[in-house]
Amino acid sequence: MRHRLEGKKFGREKAHRTSLFRNLVKSMIVSPNGRIETTVTKAKSLRGYMDRLITYAKKDTVASRRLAYSVLGNRTLVKRLFEEVGPQMQERQGGYTRVLKTGYRKGDSAPMAIIEFVKPADQHEEKKPADGKKAKAVKKTKPVVENIKAADLVEKPAKETKTKKQVAEPVEDVEVSEPVKEIKAAEPVEEQTEEVIEEPAEEIAEAEEDKPAE
Repeated sequence: MRHRLEGKKFGREKAHRTSLFRNLVKSMIVSPNGRIETTVTKAKSLRGYMDRLITYAKKDTVASRRLAYSVLGNRTLVKRLFEEVGPQMQERQGGYTRVLKTGYRKGDSAPMAIIEFVKPADQHEEKKPADGKKAKAVKKTKPVVENIKAADLVEKPAKETKTKKQVAEPVEDVEVSEPVKEIKAAEPVEEQTEEVIEEPAEEIAEAEEDKPAE
């Protein structure tokens, strides 16, 4: 069981592992840009060694220089650590390095990363006024708008939508016929009725008597 055991072994013995991280620390201090590229696992483990050395460099005492020399084993590197790297980190309280993943190594596809010092330009420093007094924090207030969205205030252009029904087919030329003359309505025809002349009954009886008998 790995109870109370920290760190990675990297498949190496203790002496070999210590030598590995000493070389990585030296390479990082010697680098002009203060950055090196290695695997992600080694970069994360290297942060602990590097942060401890920068903590020594911030104090700049004889005891701190001797502790740094016990790791680096080179007076030139100790001088550069205390004179160049340490003063840049005076206002930071930890987090002196950062790890940036770069991809995978060609061949074994090991995840690679760049470990570098945090530059002073990346530090978020508060601007102090010229009088030496602390500047009061000004609360930013958002304008109150009653149930109105900014998107609603912008006039949207009307979309021209054409459907199959709306697209009219071209109309063929149709010859215009001559105007039709108005026809006058015929006058109503009077009904002709035959007049029936009624003869008196007496004359009819006399005419029948005058006929000869057959």
